[in-house]
Amino acid sequence: MADQRLRLHHVDAMRAPKQLGVLVTHSVTFFPPALATVVGTTLIITHVTRFAFMFISAAMLVYAYPVLERRDLGRFWRRRLLAIGLPYVTWTCIYFAMQVDQVASPLQGLERLGYLLGTGYYQLYFLLILLQFCLVYPLFLWLLRRSVGHHLQLVAASVVLQTVLTGLIFFGGEPTWFEGAGGGMLQLWNYQLFLVLGGVFSWHYEEAHRWLQRRWRGVLVTTGVAAAVAEGFYLYTQEHPTSFLAGAAPNSGAFQPATVPLYIGLTACVYLLGSVLGSSKRSRPTRALVQSMADNMYGIYLNQILVFEALAATGWGKAGRVLPWPIVTYGGALIVFVAAVLLSAFLARLPGSRALAGRPRQPWPRLRRSRRPSCLSYSARSPTAALEREPSRPPTRQLA
Repeated sequence: MADQRLRLHHVDAMRAPKQLGVLVTHSVTFFPPALATVVGTTLIITHVTRFAFMFISAAMLVYAYPVLERRDLGRFWRRRLLAIGLPYVTWTCIYFAMQVDQVASPLQGLERLGYLLGTGYYQLYFLLILLQFCLVYPLFLWLLRRSVGHHLQLVAASVVLQTVLTGLIFFGGEPTWFEGAGGGMLQLWNYQLFLVLGGVFSWHYEEAHRWLQRRWRGVLVTTGVAAAVAEGFYLYTQEHPTSFLAGAAPNSGAFQPATVPLYIGLTACVYLLGSVLGSSKRSRPTRALVQSMADNMYGIYLNQILVFEALAATGWGKAGRVLPWPIVTYGGALIVFVAAVLLSAFLARLPGSRALAGRPRQPWPRLRRSRRPSCLSYSARSPTAALEREPSRPPTRQLA
């Protein structure tokens, strides 16, 4: 099982910019600009967050559990179920309670609650995907271990498979067992490339980290080109909806072949940003802030829609009559981010914090000054994203 090791601080620092991207995605839904193309072009970029989520999840688990014995499986799954399932059920009930006035009868209410628990309320469906991954993690780890020496080939095969899957979804050629699953959103295999990338990256962490650090300029340029291609493809399908290239339903969804290279590049860019934020060269206050943000990201993920609903209730969406749309849309995401951080930090200090904030209960801050641990030291305070805190360096592995 996982032992107490240092954090994978660069990967951990990816959480805040990734979560901000999630909030922008939801903000263009709550406070959309007048131009539909603005919504679409924004979503083409921000949809990377769901794939970056899977990359982070796989990287953290493989780094924490490079070996998982059969006798440890029961404990592993129990801890995952508690860390993921308890907040999921709690917040599903909270969001259901917000809609209870729309339920006509107790029986209809039970049916609605059962539906939400089975499919995930709004953003919570990703916890169901994470549970699927934890369930099959022993097989995933077996695949990584059996393919040692051939990890590049594994990644290449995964890229091809991901492209085929997104092509089937986009062009309407998916098999019947895809139906009724939100275009595949609830199905783990549609994120398999980023699980493989996260697992392989973690397996070769030191070498992969150095590779990205040396080639950061090329990564940025390549990602920029991929963004131009994906955005151009989207705009073309909007202008030519009857074209074969427009697919079955032209939209800005995450599952389309043109976005696969883009999301690989954007995930690498988010990691490079995390490398800057999580670097040991940063000042102690900066590192402490990055750690605090990472610790609260799971809570933000859980409570964000509650905060969005509260902001919408204030009439923020009508501010577009007097304010430019970027302030309303992107400013709304920033307001929710700050408010959700504060709410998450507050809930983490209440009884039931594991259910409400996804963290063990935290002490209230004291007025007197106390020494804080470095953000590079192991901390069991927060199972952010329902994962164990990460080891520092597994045995050196050579990239095939």
